Amino acid sequence: MKSKFNILLDRLLVGLILTLVLAGILSVVFPLTKGLKGFLKRSPDKGSAEWILESADSQTVKAYQRFEQQMEQITSSAEVEQSFRSAIQKISDELSNSKGMLNLVGLMAKDKLKGGDRATRHIQKQVRQELAEPTELLAEEIQHALQTLEGDLSAIRGTTAKQLRIPLTNAGADLLEWDTALKQLGISATISGIMLPVDVVLVACTRLVQRLTASVVATSSRLLGKSVGRASIAGVAPFIDGPLPVGDVVAGIGLAWTAIEIKGAQTRFRQAIVQNVQVEIGRLQTHLLQQAKEISTRCVLGHQRRQRELEKVVRYLTQPTPQPRASP
Repeated sequence: MKSKFNILLDRLLVGLILTLVLAGILSVVFPLTKGLKGFLKRSPDKGSAEWILESADSQTVKAYQRFEQQMEQITSSAEVEQSFRSAIQKISDELSNSKGMLNLVGLMAKDKLKGGDRATRHIQKQVRQELAEPTELLAEEIQHALQTLEGDLSAIRGTTAKQLRIPLTNAGADLLEWDTALKQLGISATISGIMLPVDVVLVACTRLVQRLTASVVATSSRLLGKSVGRASIAGVAPFIDGPLPVGDVVAGIGLAWTAIEIKGAQTRFRQAIVQNVQVEIGRLQTHLLQQAKEISTRCVLGHQRRQRELEKVVRYLTQPTPQPRASP
């Protein structure tokens, strides 16, 4: 029977053997793991063609992110916001003051008696002339953002082409062939279609005016319909061709309705106009911003196509030249 000392000695020997075995396993596993991690995380050498092209892709992503930030800032731009706010104020003032409402009632009554669209054309004129300036300002801000994006991408292409000359030279590539390829690819040329088309802005503005006019006409019919009906019955519409002093018109036509009736609908009419204008301006901004996003996407795709072509040329110029077989 083993003594306690021998049992303890046996245990120490077993522990020592296990420790040595484990150490041997770890000495093999750790270098393999470290090598695998190094392989997975391997990045191209700084200054190499691969590194330059990857850097260009990273700069492209950052350029587009800056563009998106610009687009988000445009609608909250103090200048653009103030311009549209001023337009809303002027439209509501012109159409909802006492003189403007009475004139609108007269035009609607005349349309009802004689036919035509005098009231609609009157509203369109007011809306168009007040919204032209802020819409143009918004379009200019968007165009500036698009031009900035194109300029950034063009600079990336130019810098990339310039930087690639160094690894190409080191690889013994034909730089004359490289320069020829750059010209053929149009690396320094502006990508077409980056401009926000004028017709897109005009169409968007025209649709805005049409929708807004229709909504104001509907609001006028709802809030001022009774007054229009009485004016039509009284046959006073032929005498109302333009804005006239309220007191003169009311006294002259001898109708049962007075300026108090117009005044009663004035607040609701103004609120409805302001709400309608705000909704349509929001639609206009969303539409133009969406158009700009689509244009920017095409621009980035065009830029990336040129970058990939550039990459193909680099691979072609740096591939090993096949050696001719020795004759037997």
